[in-house]
Amino acid sequence: MKRYLPSINPYVVKLHEYPDHILPFIGDEIDASGRDLLEKRLGEYDRFVCELGCGSGNHLIACAARAPDVLHLGFELRFKRTYKTALKAARAGLGNVLVLRTSAERLLEFLPPHSMDVIHVNFPEPWNDGRYRERRLLGADNLRLIHRALVPAGLFRLKTDHPGYFDQVRTTLADHSDFDLLEWTENLDDSRWAEDNIQTEFETMFRRIDAPIRCLEARSLTGDPAPGE
Repeated sequence: MKRYLPSINPYVVKLHEYPDHILPFIGDEIDASGRDLLEKRLGEYDRFVCELGCGSGNHLIACAARAPDVLHLGFELRFKRTYKTALKAARAGLGNVLVLRTSAERLLEFLPPHSMDVIHVNFPEPWNDGRYRERRLLGADNLRLIHRALVPAGLFRLKTDHPGYFDQVRTTLADHSDFDLLEWTENLDDSRWAEDNIQTEFETMFRRIDAPIRCLEARSLTGDPAPGE
C-alpha cells in the first residue's frame, strides 16, 4: 500500500473533513465504514451519473445541482482536487455527490456492473508521446470497462480539446459492437449541446486560447455479457 505523508501533502488530512463526500481517504482500499457508506448512498438513489477524472469538481457539482434526485459519483486520484470537489459539494448543500479518491480504472471494483446511467469523461490526459499512448484512459480495455458499468442504453459522453485523441475515440466507437455512436461535433459552440454546456476547469483554460471543444455521445448496446458477468 502506498504511504502518503501529511507533512508533504496537507490534503491527506484535510480529506477527513468531509467523511460523507469522500472515500477512501488514504491508500487504495476502503474500510468497513467506507463500504457501508457506499452501499448506503447507492441504496438511496435509483439513478447514477459518474465522471471519470472529475478534477476540482466544477462539472460534477453543477450536474448534481441540476439533478438532485440522481447520485453523482466522481473518480479523482489527486488529494487536492478530491478535497476541492467535496468542499464545493458541502458548501452547495449537495448530498447527492460522492467522490471516489482512486483511479478510474477501478470503476467496477467500487460500483456494480451495469448500474451507471451516464458516464462523463472530460478532457482526459492525451499522453501525446507515443511511448505513453497506452496510458490513455479511453483505450480499448477501458471502453469495455465503461460499457460494463453502463446500464443498457446508458450514455457515454466525452469532451476534449485534443483532435487526435478525439478522432481515435470517435473512430473506435463507430466500429465498436458495444456502442452506438449517436452524435459528435468538432465545435461544441456550434452544436445542440452549447446552450446547456457546463464548463470544466480545463475547458475554461482552453477557451482562453480559442481551442475548439470537441464532444461526442454514444449509447451502450446490450450485446452479449462478458465472461464472469
